[in-house]
Amino acid sequence: MNIPWPLSLKPRPGQLNATKIITEALENDYKIVLDAPTGWGKTLVTLIALKNAKALPTLWLVRSLSVGERIAEDAEKIGLRTFIAAGRNKTCFFREIEKGDVQYYCRFFRYLCPYLKALMEHYLPQTIKSYKDLVKYCKEKKLCPYYAQDSFIEKSDITIQNYFRRRFYAETLVIDEAHNLLMPRENKLSIDKLNDVIVAVERSPYSSKKSISSLISFKRFIENSEGIIDSRAFLDESVIVDLESALRFFLERKVKTRIGYFLRVLESDILYVEKGTIIGLKVTRFNIPRPSVLLSGTFIPELRRVLDIDTYVKIERKPLQAFVLTWLTSRYNEFEDNIADYKKLLNLLKRYGRVVAFGTQRVLSNLRSRADIYEENIDALPSEWSGILMLKTRGRFSEGVDINAEIVAILGAPYMTPDVVNRLSEAYRRLGFRDYKMLASDIPMLITTLQCVGRVTRNPDSKPVIILADYRYQYFEKSLSPFLEVTYVKDLYDLKKKIEKFFMK
Repeated sequence: MNIPWPLSLKPRPGQLNATKIITEALENDYKIVLDAPTGWGKTLVTLIALKNAKALPTLWLVRSLSVGERIAEDAEKIGLRTFIAAGRNKTCFFREIEKGDVQYYCRFFRYLCPYLKALMEHYLPQTIKSYKDLVKYCKEKKLCPYYAQDSFIEKSDITIQNYFRRRFYAETLVIDEAHNLLMPRENKLSIDKLNDVIVAVERSPYSSKKSISSLISFKRFIENSEGIIDSRAFLDESVIVDLESALRFFLERKVKTRIGYFLRVLESDILYVEKGTIIGLKVTRFNIPRPSVLLSGTFIPELRRVLDIDTYVKIERKPLQAFVLTWLTSRYNEFEDNIADYKKLLNLLKRYGRVVAFGTQRVLSNLRSRADIYEENIDALPSEWSGILMLKTRGRFSEGVDINAEIVAILGAPYMTPDVVNRLSEAYRRLGFRDYKMLASDIPMLITTLQCVGRVTRNPDSKPVIILADYRYQYFEKSLSPFLEVTYVKDLYDLKKKIEKFFMK
């Protein structure tokens, strides 16, 4: 089979063979996984296979649009037309309302939008390749960039967009960082912000006294709660209708409220309260048609069965050294007895350089006194730092960033709370998954762990000490073995000797 590689690029070992396998799988309408380490060239291999199999146009889904330009650059090298499409939050000009309410405004009042009306009568230059350039052009011409994107999507070989933007028809689907599909989508609202919601509902002419009373009762209840809650015990359908009516009333008048944020939280499959915040989890209803290509650098073995894969292309990598600490755990009924030992661990690690310590909110709230930099106190990662940088698993900096450090420590296996896991299991069971317990519990924990480790090991030259500080990791040695070479450590003195030996290499 002829593999048309760009003349300016020399294929790396394994790339030609992987391209051939993916091309043939696409021609047979298969669901394919390409599992390769960061920097190996998954994007270019997939693009060439798509072109070779004539599997175009393709919709390419990404977690963050920040990687879109890199994908577009590779596509242009082999003569493919691309467009990077964004959602309403990045393309709508109505900034008089809350950023997160743009979708509601567009749903209710699109017919009034002067930008959309003007777009219907305007010819768009076809040289634009990204929503960023389109926004600049449309701002000058007073046009709607969001719906203007459709014109470019129709003419593109590759359209790159976020997971959650509305999908359009394409011959083939590519999902970047496909392991993220199995992570529930999270929405949060501080309980204090419910005061703003209640005040707004009181000001709406469409709200009943019953709805206002129900909202007040709900807020008082969750102020004294922790863990899973059921909003339906307080907020019935009539309250939701009043919330939506109030939101529509204020959007029409371009008045900012928190109602939209609150409604998105309430639309979740699972609600729970944690440290003054109401959190909603929405289970991903992933529909992966054939043909499709799933790309990942952390595709744990369990995902093959769950996602019903036809062809699996695995590029071998050299696993990184990791130490599993067998005397520690963040398990719920044992963690309190381990807090002092976790603090001793952090005191030891700090002696050997910069430490990035990841943990759940529950764990970090007990250890934050040992942090030199704590996630909740910063808006961005510092370029220069020392000591212990403490970040939340599944937090703002758990993916999409690269951190330079000598040590990365996962302070306890990052399971969600037992009641949340049970609710997630039930949600996956209702969706028809056989492995619903694993989907809700072990898979998110393992993916989260590898994502956090990846923040410090993205650069191939990075060789930090990797600490998995929870004995439960020993149950997943087979799952972790493609990525980590695990060594078990029995106590703090044993760890000290192994770290010193590691740095002497």
